[in-house]
Amino acid sequence: MSGYNHAEHTVDIGDKDAQDFYARLSQASYEGDNLGATSQYLDQHVGDGWKVDEELSNMDRSVFYKPKTDGEGNNVVMANRGTDAKNRTGNRMRNMMTDASIFFGAEPRSQRFKKANTDFLAMREKYGSDSNYSVSGHSLGGSQSLYLNRRYGVEAHSLNPGASFSHMAKGAVQKAMCWWNPNNSDCKSADNSTIYHQVGDPLSTSSMLGRDKKVLANSDKSKTGYNPHSLSHFYLENRKN
Repeated sequence: MSGYNHAEHTVDIGDKDAQDFYARLSQASYEGDNLGATSQYLDQHVGDGWKVDEELSNMDRSVFYKPKTDGEGNNVVMANRGTDAKNRTGNRMRNMMTDASIFFGAEPRSQRFKKANTDFLAMREKYGSDSNYSVSGHSLGGSQSLYLNRRYGVEAHSLNPGASFSHMAKGAVQKAMCWWNPNNSDCKSADNSTIYHQVGDPLSTSSMLGRDKKVLANSDKSKTGYNPHSLSHFYLENRKN
């Protein structure tokens, strides 16, 4: 994969709405401890030939793929799972430690983020240079997709990504740096990243100062409820007309 330019290999989602598509895959990743439930959710809410890679998927992230229309390689998405709030995997303390590392801006040193890096490289190794790649995730999962974007330049779609005041400061510095030198590698990576944000979400507001493209949710609260951190704000069916 040496010399692979991710910006030239964006994932083809056809005529699907990007916000809804990546929100659905991010939701499917929450079923990562149950591959049958992941596949069922994918068939019901995404369809269109997308499948779960059962070899690479695990309780922290799910890998989805669909063959490219030209028959050369695949479109491949790694959706990183957010915090397991319901403790379905029995790893509440592990989740809390990773969330704490985000709060202090030390997430690259956490085991969860190191494993995201390892799994990403395994995905690229399996699907090769003929494939297109993107990463996504909600909350803690969105933080991981941003991390992978900055490291590899891969297309990222992050929904209410977890962030802290340290990320707000980094974002402001990055914006100033990119104004001065837009060809910096971090700036080019950020140009290949989109953050989807629900106004009022306290856990992701600090992510909004970076160079990444920003999309604000426009949801009907009578359908989604008023939890601003919920993924439901990003579903097409819940969008205001």
